[in-house]
Amino acid sequence: MPKPSKKKDMRPPFPVENIALNVIDLDLRNSRFPRDAQSQSEALELMLLTSGDECLDLLRDLTRTGQMNSSDLPIVIKRDSRYLMMEGNRRLTCLRLWENPEILTASARLEEQFLSRVKKMVNDSSYSPPNELRVVIAPTEPDADKWIERKHAGGFGGRGTVEW
Repeated sequence: MPKPSKKKDMRPPFPVENIALNVIDLDLRNSRFPRDAQSQSEALELMLLTSGDECLDLLRDLTRTGQMNSSDLPIVIKRDSRYLMMEGNRRLTCLRLWENPEILTASARLEEQFLSRVKKMVNDSSYSPPNELRVVIAPTEPDADKWIERKHAGGFGGRGTVEW
């Protein structure tokens, strides 16, 4: 008869839940930004000014397929009654635009550059925007950062996502 193992079972590091989009905030200190944002509207503007074409490509895919990559979940941390998006800010930006393209009218520059294209994608979509998002909830920023670094650090010595 084999001896009982004293080893722990492998398990996911953090819980996975569906969270309402209206309680998830963009990260004001997103590494894509040339500087920290001071508000959620400024974070959305900086995201579009630094990654606008990528955002529109993602939004086009989301509105056409009605699906998000389920093998790559966003990472959030809980802050009081809200959640801070640590990994997935571009996705959250796209979902916000899908739900309400008119948020672009807060900035003349964004309105001119993106509004007509976003409205076309939204109007042409056969799908409704989601009102919640499946996310991984990390207990702290350093815990989230460990996994984010593994994803974005070019494979992280085989411990992270390795590009083909």
